[in-house]
Amino acid sequence: MLGRYQPSLQTMDKSFDPYLKWLGIPPKDQPAHHYRLLGIETFESDPEVISNAADQRMAHLKNFAAGKRSAVSQQILNEIAAARVCLLNDSQREQYDVALRKKMQQPQAQKPLPPVKAAAAIPAAAIPTVKTQGPMINVGRSAGPGQSVVKRKHSTSTTTLVAWTLAIGAAAILGIFVLTGLSGNNDQTVDADSASSSEDDNTDQLHKPPIDKPPIDKPPVDKPPVDKPPVEPSKAVVPTDEEKKSSLAEIRDVYGDEIKSAGTPAAKLQLADTLYSEACSSGSDRASQFALFELSAKTAAEAFDFTRSFRSLDRIETIFDTDSLDMKMGVLEEVSKAMPRNSTLAQNEKLVTVSRELCEEAMQDTNLAAVDKLLRIAMPSARKMKDRQLIGEIEDASRNVSRLKIQQRAAEKAIVDLETTPDDPKASLAAGRWYCFVAGDWEKG
Repeated sequence: MLGRYQPSLQTMDKSFDPYLKWLGIPPKDQPAHHYRLLGIETFESDPEVISNAADQRMAHLKNFAAGKRSAVSQQILNEIAAARVCLLNDSQREQYDVALRKKMQQPQAQKPLPPVKAAAAIPAAAIPTVKTQGPMINVGRSAGPGQSVVKRKHSTSTTTLVAWTLAIGAAAILGIFVLTGLSGNNDQTVDADSASSSEDDNTDQLHKPPIDKPPIDKPPVDKPPVDKPPVEPSKAVVPTDEEKKSSLAEIRDVYGDEIKSAGTPAAKLQLADTLYSEACSSGSDRASQFALFELSAKTAAEAFDFTRSFRSLDRIETIFDTDSLDMKMGVLEEVSKAMPRNSTLAQNEKLVTVSRELCEEAMQDTNLAAVDKLLRIAMPSARKMKDRQLIGEIEDASRNVSRLKIQQRAAEKAIVDLETTPDDPKASLAAGRWYCFVAGDWEKG
């Protein structure tokens, strides 16, 4: 079917047009075909363009899953998922394009055309309604994807807090099974010698049987050597705790006076920059380099400059075989625990904002343990801000993470089961639901 409204969308709220308000599709373009629904050029065939556009649309619509129009957003999510499946399948897309072209040409006809057979129906299976796994947090999210603004009710501060958004609602897997058919190329190649011979003796050759030509021995061709891609140098091993402790003691001996005198945020940032520069120039001693970067990150975080802090931790990940996300969470946790009761609104808002950003990074890797920890780090600051709405949203997100952990364990078990019984439908459903709607990995799903 070439783009359609779900019946319930028309009956729920006639004064609200979700296609216009959420996707920018005016009434004149409704019902929207698959390409318009995804916001891409009509008849686009690049699978990356199609897949990325669908991901962006689905991520944007999930922002409305916790509101009063959650049912509407879920049904449009189903339509976008169906459009994605159709357009990423070459056979289905070709049939869809044929039907769409006929539909687009109908209004342009000047003369009445003789009756023609209806376009072949595009194969598609029924898509079950996608249900969210609990409320999703969405503070002040604007209509545009990727934008978030929160207006705080504080008379002494107009600080903008980036909205919390966790796209962690798992959905029912699509009931669509696609069989991709590949057709061969039937083009024939004509030999140049036989073609020229047929031009000279075209009359005689019509009555002569074909002559089998002996194969021509061609001298071997020396193929140029293939340049292999350069091998990335292996990362350095993370120093042991004893090595880091020893190096840190040496650093404190050298920079003892600067560390003691760094009592203000400006002095801390100056010291953090000094340590960072020293770490960049001390590549020969890996233990000292690691300790310098780490101390620089912690010193900048004490001044609530997390940009400088995470710069040092990202450099550690570039040089050493480690994950910077764990170190960033450790720095945030230290700052959160050290914050006094009279900490400022701006400090608490900044910590909550950074925690939210790291939550999004963790969700990209489906690192639920990290998301859970970051929510716990942000909660004390939300309580100091006395922001009941924010507190409720963090609590909702924590409950969502708990539900996803259950799904994750079920998916991990299903993946193990599929190794021995690959045709198990229940295991396939559990694994596919996890990969597609939580991890966002449609290839595996």
